[in-house]
Amino acid sequence: MKFKFGLLPRVVLAIALGVACGFFLPGWATRIALTFNAIFGQFLGFAIPLLILGLVAPGIADLGRNAGRLLALTAALALTACGSSSNGSASSGAASGSASQNDASASAPAVDKLVLGTSADYPPFEFHVLQDGEDKIVGIDVFLGEQIAEDMGAEFEVVHMDFNNLFTLLNQGQCDMVIAAAEIDEEGVRPAAADYSDGYYSDLPPKIVVRAGDEGNYTSLEDFAGKAVGAQTATTKETIVTKYMTGADLVSMSSVVDLVNNLVYGKCDALVLDGAVADQYLASNSDLAAVDIDMSSYVEPYRVWVAKGDPKGLLPSINETIAKVLSDGTMDGFI
Repeated sequence: MKFKFGLLPRVVLAIALGVACGFFLPGWATRIALTFNAIFGQFLGFAIPLLILGLVAPGIADLGRNAGRLLALTAALALTACGSSSNGSASSGAASGSASQNDASASAPAVDKLVLGTSADYPPFEFHVLQDGEDKIVGIDVFLGEQIAEDMGAEFEVVHMDFNNLFTLLNQGQCDMVIAAAEIDEEGVRPAAADYSDGYYSDLPPKIVVRAGDEGNYTSLEDFAGKAVGAQTATTKETIVTKYMTGADLVSMSSVVDLVNNLVYGKCDALVLDGAVADQYLASNSDLAAVDIDMSSYVEPYRVWVAKGDPKGLLPSINETIAKVLSDGTMDGFI
């Protein structure tokens, strides 16, 4: 049961306490403040008198400093008390979090934020756009990443990284997952470096892109012997060049944009690109053309990749989201 005091006794006791703290008991200020707060149970009961005292009597043996310290402590105590008694605010926040988790996938891991690492130079899967004056990364893979985060009840962030560094940075914790039109490679380098999801998209077969007018010079992969053929670094397209285009000289670059520019300006003879990506560049650049060679045997589905061993337990929820977007047509909407 709390004692009730009038205004005058409170002011008198507050001044007495301030003087005592300033002259005699500076080391006990915290204990006295706690006791005083417990007696009055109200912040304004002594906070205001102490503040006034600190302003009008600054010369009294560091009283201003002690009064300020008591005031700050009391304010903290008052805020804490408000937090305890105002359960509406704190509890509603917790309830909101619980509701979000209930809406998420049943197997969703407890993550607050999900960071997607991708190489945003690969339209239509990941690329930069300017929206309302702000640079944003969008694309099929980004939309899938957003859906995965939403199903986990997590905040979503996407960061651009060079493609050939994606898996290294993934295992260094710079991102939580990689979605970058990345399939299982023949050499098994990626599966050795990271764990992967079910396939979420099977692209069009790869295409060989050349300068317009040169497409008739090539009818088989063997025709590229002695030619400089570009492919993105650390991709399966590099493997096509080195393993199946016998005699071709690989031009490896981390950026597809740089590769296309090299081709346009005559610094290489051809490029091997994913089908959908090739179509984007062919549609927007009349200086380019596709070679009519069947590449359907080189198709492998794209997957979501997580750190080796899946330390955060993301894959079950990721696979649930993939199954959902494939079955309900959401993936078609992304595309």
